[in-house]
Amino acid sequence: MGAPLALLFALPAALVGALVVYRARSASITTVTAALVLVPLVAALVGVVGASGFMFTPQLGATLVVVAAVAVVSVPAGLLLGRRIAREMLWQREAETARRELVAGLSHDLRSPLSAVRAMSDAITDGVVHDPQEVKDYLLRINAETVRLGDMVDELFQLSRATAPGLQLRVDRLALGEVASDAVAAVAPVAEQAGVTIAAESPQSWPTVLASDAELTRVLRNVLVNAVTYSTRGATVTLSARVAGGLAVLAVQDGCGGIPEAELELVFVPGYRGERARTPGARAGAGLGLAIARALTEAQGGTVTLRNAGAGCRVEISLPLA
Repeated sequence: MGAPLALLFALPAALVGALVVYRARSASITTVTAALVLVPLVAALVGVVGASGFMFTPQLGATLVVVAAVAVVSVPAGLLLGRRIAREMLWQREAETARRELVAGLSHDLRSPLSAVRAMSDAITDGVVHDPQEVKDYLLRINAETVRLGDMVDELFQLSRATAPGLQLRVDRLALGEVASDAVAAVAPVAEQAGVTIAAESPQSWPTVLASDAELTRVLRNVLVNAVTYSTRGATVTLSARVAGGLAVLAVQDGCGGIPEAELELVFVPGYRGERARTPGARAGAGLGLAIARALTEAQGGTVTLRNAGAGCRVEISLPLA
C-alpha cells in the first residue's frame, strides 16, 4: 500500500511541477533547467512524506538525507548545464545573425561590380561606345572589376578554409623577419599607390617562430593591406618584433587615426569594414582580411589583438617561438 500511496501524492506534485516548467518556458534556459532538476526531487519527496502519513519516520529521515544529497549535486550541475546551453544558443544566434549580415553585404558587394561589368559590356556590344580609346578604357575598367570579383571569391574561400573545424596546418621553423619581408614586398605596390611607406625595424634580429610559411605570409599580407588601406596618405606603417611571455610578438603600427574603442573587436567580424555604406571605392573590399588573419593565426597556435596606439591602430600577432 505504501508505493501506491506514494504515487498518489507524487503524481500531482509532478504535474504541478510540469505546469510550472511549461509556464516558465519563456524564462532563461538556466531557470528552466533548474526547474527540470528540482521537479522530480520535490515530487519524490512529496510522495514519501505522503506515504509516511506526514509523520517523521526513520524511512522519511533517510529519504530526506538522500534527496538533499542528490539536490546538492544535481542542482548546481543543472545550473551549469543550463548556462552552457544558454551560451551556446546565444553564440549560435549571433553566428547566424553575422552570417546573414555577411551574405547580405557580400551580395551587395558582388552585385555592384557585376552590374558595372554588364553595363560596360552592353555599351561596347551595342555600339554605344565605339571610339577605340573609349573602348580600351571600358575594357580596362571591366578587367579591374573582374579582378575585384576574383579577390572577393578568393577571400570567401580562404575564410571558409580558415574557419573550418579541425583545420590542421603544418608548422616549421621560420625566420619571422624573412616572412615579413616577403609580405612587405607583396604589399609594396599597394602602399606606393596609396602614398604610404612600410618600414620594418631591424628584421634581421627578429626571432624564429613555429608557423606555416604560406599561412603566416597571408596573415601578414592581410594585416599590412588593412593598415595601408586605412592609413592617411604620407603615413608610415611600421613593423617591429619582440619576445614576450615566451612568445614572439609581431606588431604592425598604422596611421589610420584610431577607431572607437567599442569597435576594436568588431574589425575581426567577417564583413565588418567600419563603414555603414557599402559603396565601392578606394577602400572597397569584402571586409574579410582581418577575420581570415585571426583564424589562420589561431590555427597556428597564436593570437591576434588590436588596440589604439600612437597615430593609429596597433595589431599584435603572437606566435610560438621555435
